[in-house]
Amino acid sequence: MVRKRRKKITKISINDVAKRAGVSITTVSRVINKNPCVKDYNRDKVNSVIAELGFRPDISARHLAGGRINTIGLIIPRFEDMFHTYYVTEVVRGVCNTASESGLDVLVHLTAKDLKPRSLGTHLDNISFCSGVIFADIHGNEKLLEEVIDMGTPCIVMNHIDDKLDAGCVAIDNKRGSLNAVDYIISLGHKRIATITGDLGIQAGRDRLDGYKKSLKKHAMRVDESLIKRCDFSPQRARKAVPELLALDEYPTAIFVASDEMAAEAIKALRENKVKVPQDISIVGFDDSWFATQGPLGITTVRQPLGAMAEKSVAALRDLIHSKTKASMPRIVLPTELIVRESCVSPLKQEDFY
Repeated sequence: MVRKRRKKITKISINDVAKRAGVSITTVSRVINKNPCVKDYNRDKVNSVIAELGFRPDISARHLAGGRINTIGLIIPRFEDMFHTYYVTEVVRGVCNTASESGLDVLVHLTAKDLKPRSLGTHLDNISFCSGVIFADIHGNEKLLEEVIDMGTPCIVMNHIDDKLDAGCVAIDNKRGSLNAVDYIISLGHKRIATITGDLGIQAGRDRLDGYKKSLKKHAMRVDESLIKRCDFSPQRARKAVPELLALDEYPTAIFVASDEMAAEAIKALRENKVKVPQDISIVGFDDSWFATQGPLGITTVRQPLGAMAEKSVAALRDLIHSKTKASMPRIVLPTELIVRESCVSPLKQEDFY
């Protein structure tokens, strides 16, 4: 007996409907969810295409149509080795623990950079049933954030402050934290201070570089571009920056590094080049993560309260979800703390080692 090959069923997505109807994904979502703010003309057009294509809204849209369920979304931009980073592990732990205490479930959703229209539609489908959404950062997710806001879904952005956003913002005072760190380095007597930056596409990375520059200017010290190594928060790039600094005619006596993980890697690279820390070069990091204490010497660093940022983000989102009126969007900036350990000493003490 010859078996007939099954006809392959192509799943129709919300993006297909939007493209055929000539409207945005947000408009289709609003029609599916019976949002009254859609124009009759667009509603009729979308419903006609839905019938034509045989589109069936998934469980996400059906939940939305009947009222959102007790789930919040946590959107995390995908990057290499992300779940081994201090930032992601602390954010996920803080959000999930606080949500659980509040009786909320969490959908952790990973996104790639530069979302294409079809991928954007899929992401919106997957998170559309959530009562609210937290963005771990908006870098690479700007369009998705815009669509979620347009859908009327309450949302909070972490690690980024923007007064123009129609979303709540909870962040760390990265600029003040790095300024205090460099102030401390200068107070010890260092005059030639380098920095290895984080990703300058991210607000936190830019703010840490700005704090470094502001501290130098505050102390009437010149900002020397040769001492600024622009990196991306990866330990591999920090490792590459070290020989670049050591190749200078006069290398620095101290380096402010934008994360502890990069600082730990920089220390390894310095030692491989026969440069001792802190005897030859002092190091200051940022985070107060496990990387600051797992090596042979403790790293002086800036403690950022990532757990508190996650907790306050869930609390702020919960308030937005339960607000019966148009709530004002919170803007919360959390302070940092300088933690002094053994990796940074004065230039005079560096000389005392010999």
